[in-house]
Amino acid sequence: MCKWCFFAITVFFSEIISAAFGAGLTPDSPVVLASVARGVAYLNANGAQENRPGGKALIGLALIKAGADADHPLIRTAVEEIRKNMTPGKISYQHPIYEIGLSAMFLSELDPVLYANELRYLSEALKFTQQRPGGWGYLSNGGPDHTRGGDMSMAQYAVMGAWSIYRNGGEISEPMMIAAGRWLLYVQADDGAYAYTSTINANGQVTRDSTRPSTTAAGMASVYVLRDLFEMNSSPSFRPQGNNDFVPPKAFRKIQKERTTFGSNMREVRENLPQADFQRVQNRGNNWLREKFHDSLDKKTQYLCYYLYAMERYCSFRELAENIQDPSPSWYNQAAEFLMRIQDSSGGWSGCGIGTQVDTAYAILVLRRSTKQSLSKGPATFDGGNMQGGRGLPRSTDYLEVRDGQVVSLTEMKSINTLLEGLDDLADWDEETEKRLADVTQTEVEELLSQNKEKAIQLLRTGAPQTRLAAVDALRKSGDVRLVPALIYAISDPDPTVAAAAQTALLTITRNFKGEPLPHSQDKDYETKRQEIVEQWRKWYSTLF
Repeated sequence: MCKWCFFAITVFFSEIISAAFGAGLTPDSPVVLASVARGVAYLNANGAQENRPGGKALIGLALIKAGADADHPLIRTAVEEIRKNMTPGKISYQHPIYEIGLSAMFLSELDPVLYANELRYLSEALKFTQQRPGGWGYLSNGGPDHTRGGDMSMAQYAVMGAWSIYRNGGEISEPMMIAAGRWLLYVQADDGAYAYTSTINANGQVTRDSTRPSTTAAGMASVYVLRDLFEMNSSPSFRPQGNNDFVPPKAFRKIQKERTTFGSNMREVRENLPQADFQRVQNRGNNWLREKFHDSLDKKTQYLCYYLYAMERYCSFRELAENIQDPSPSWYNQAAEFLMRIQDSSGGWSGCGIGTQVDTAYAILVLRRSTKQSLSKGPATFDGGNMQGGRGLPRSTDYLEVRDGQVVSLTEMKSINTLLEGLDDLADWDEETEKRLADVTQTEVEELLSQNKEKAIQLLRTGAPQTRLAAVDALRKSGDVRLVPALIYAISDPDPTVAAAAQTALLTITRNFKGEPLPHSQDKDYETKRQEIVEQWRKWYSTLF
């Protein structure tokens, strides 16, 4: 391209940006979408040059938020890289906390059911690598160095990774999250800022290195993430799960009482982390960032794109906590304007300190309001198409209607008893009944389960894959060990996603967090290993009753 033509295009694009300012930018503004498209094009051409597993996961996450399909080559490569570094009983990542946290965020967004086994591994890795004071940092001889200071740059991704796992149906450690909350409350400086590293000595004194905008945004984002996780918001992003009325067999009661998984007694969690302390930390941090944010929008700011992504998470969770409904907030306008002005002619973002591929992914995540996307869509469910790539959308659209901008299954508006009657005699089902079963939503499956477990179990043998997937999830949430045989059956489901969900459900119900994961469906010995796992469950269950 001639130099004059390139100059003209650059000037034209700059004029478009300038015209957009003042009009109120949003992630869907045409000028923002154009900038994101150029960034995605850069990643498509150059993303494979990023070799770090965490960097690959970050690129994959950015592509998901920009609308890429799950079979995008860079997304598939990121999954393969994550799996390659998952060594049982060993942390083999080069930059462990970054890699683990970002991988958890990426896989939770991509498909939390298909990658449930990987997320279980990452959850255990987060627990193993946490330092005793509650932070995370570089490892020593493959394990956490409890004498070194907590690294806020890493801790933010550990916290966000844990939140992503839990919000999408996985298990995380309750003591781990309480310790992380206490650490965040303790190491904040008096002026509200957070340092890169903070060390707590035996006398409880905190030694910090210099405070920075990026680490303060990271710390405050983590504080607000935990506020949501601990259900301190008036409108938390989580939905109640499970049936707490079930009393498990005696063999399980001790494990359950230990409450090694998060969320078993939220009231007690909040007592360990008083909301007044959170509020004090929030007020100080909010004031610090309010004063520093505008001045820190400078290309010379250290790790600029990384910093702005921390700000995006912080602002998104703060908006949730304070019920702020502003589609075009001032901070976003400032950040988006600045990012679009410094975007390279190649479409990427360079000179931000971490590497053009990674910094471009960060910039896309900011421009797309990626955290806001996650919070807006609600926790991962198996109805309404909330899963990546539209998995879970009803097979037939004949029974769909749009109400107030939401797709509603007409079966939700029909009596649940009508569907129950249809389950009485499988031989009499007609084509309409089959279509209606394909449209069954998560809410309906849970209602079926509460009314008649046997009826719901029949859904595992009939209907579309998303119907069977919803039934498996409902059985998992029941916590009822007596439903184990139905889930063992579901491990043999022809859909690998349903089979993986059944294995996860069994491990969850039995609190077996170190159980053997179901292999990936593309493994050459997948069927052999799957049958071995089925047989192990059958033998185990036969010893209970």
